[in-house]
This record gives sequence, C-alpha cells and structure tokens, in this order.
Amino acid sequence: MRSKAALMISFFMLSAIAFSQTEKGTLIVSGNNSLEFTHTEGKLTDKETGSSSRSKVNTLEFMPAVGYFVADNFAVALSVDYIRSSQKNYKSNQLSFMPTLMYYFPGESSFRPNVQAGFGYAVLKEKFNTYKESFSGYAYGAGLGLDYFISDNIAVGLGIQWIGTKMTYSEDKDLKTTANALGSVIEFSLFF
Repeated sequence: MRSKAALMISFFMLSAIAFSQTEKGTLIVSGNNSLEFTHTEGKLTDKETGSSSRSKVNTLEFMPAVGYFVADNFAVALSVDYIRSSQKNYKSNQLSFMPTLMYYFPGESSFRPNVQAGFGYAVLKEKFNTYKESFSGYAYGAGLGLDYFISDNIAVGLGIQWIGTKMTYSEDKDLKTTANALGSVIEFSLFF
C-alpha cells in the first residue's frame, strides 16, 4: 500500500513540473502513423454461372512534423503527409506538404489540449495496370488533441484530425478530384 501511495505522489509531482515544454524557442518534432489492412469478400450469384469477387486493400499513412515555438504555447510547423495504398492492380501514392499553426492551451497539468490548422500543396500519383495518372493541388487540415507529457521532452497524444485535398488532373485541367478524411490519431512528440 505504501509503494502505491509513493508511486501516486511521484506521478503527481512529475505532472506538476512537466508543463513548461511549449515555451518560446522550443523545437517540436512529432509524428503519427496508421497502418490499415482491409479484406473484403463478396459474392454475386447468377442463376446460370455464379460469380464471386474479392478485394484486398493495404494502406500506410505517415505524418511527421517539425516546428518551432515562436511564442509561448504557439508553434509554426511544417507537416508532411504520406499515404500509400495498394489493391491488386491499383497503386496510389499521395504526398502533402502543409505549413501548420499549432496552439497548446496553457495549464499546470501534464495533460495539455491543443489545436492545429494548416494549408499546403498535395500530389497524387495513381497506377492501374500500366495506366498512370497524376493530380496536384491544395491540401488543408485541422485537428484537436490532448497530449500527455511523460517527461520534459516527450509527449504522447490522442486526437481527431481532418485532412482534405482539392486536386486537378495533370492532363486535363477540367477534371478535378476532392477528398476529405476524418480520423483519430495517436501522436508522439519530442521537445528540444
């Protein structure tokens, strides 16, 4: 029982001193990623022949960011979002560069809520069998999160992130594509 009490007191003492990481002049390096494997199988039955179709989609997304606190709790960052998807004869790669503004709400706790928003440039390359096409255009996003500062230099966070793109086909400017994604993220951050 005493060891549990000592552990709790230590935890709260650590929490009390771990709130100064977002001061002006601090560098932040963060990143989140997701790896998703989906396997769907469907069957369409024809009375005469019967047929079935199967598909398997693999997606990898990685989003690192580097930023600098220009004022207490306020950072300017550059985020890079890389998404790779593959499905049988189809492959796509999307790369986005997004200058981002980040704000950490001040507080005395190890738990720090934050918001971020960015706007930038995106490129999408797709390949189906031997047919290739590319799109480019705008990328934009926003997020809400709650970071827990494990120490003065390390934070782990949970959040909700929205990312959108509006791109134009490279060979026909009248052909446009838009995409919006909303999802949850787990983020790891280092503060220097």
